[in-house]
Amino acid sequence: ILPVVPLSYSDVTSPYTKEEFQAVLFNPVHPTGLPYTLKSYYEELSRGRIEMTGRVFPAFSLRADPRRLRRVRPVAEGGTGEFVVCAVPAAAC
Repeated sequence: ILPVVPLSYSDVTSPYTKEEFQAVLFNPVHPTGLPYTLKSYYEELSRGRIEMTGRVFPAFSLRADPRRLRRVRPVAEGGTGEFVVCAVPAAAC
C-alpha cells in the first residue's frame, strides 16, 4: 500500500479533498473521465505485474517563510524542491 500525504501551505487552501485525491490516484477509472489514474497507469504499464493500491491521509499543512523558499532549487532544476525542504523537518516534530 502506497501512503500519500498531500502537502499544502498553511495560508493556502487545498483545492482537493482527501477523498478526491484518493479517487484520482487509486480508482480503476478516473472520476473525470481522463484516461488514467495512478493505479490504472502503472497497472497497464506493467501489464498487470504491479497492483497499485494506496491510502491518502489528511493533508499536512506547512508553515514556511516564502523568502526562504525562493532560494530552494525546484526538482526540475535538480533541487529537492521547496516542499521536501519544509516537509521533512516539519513532519519530524
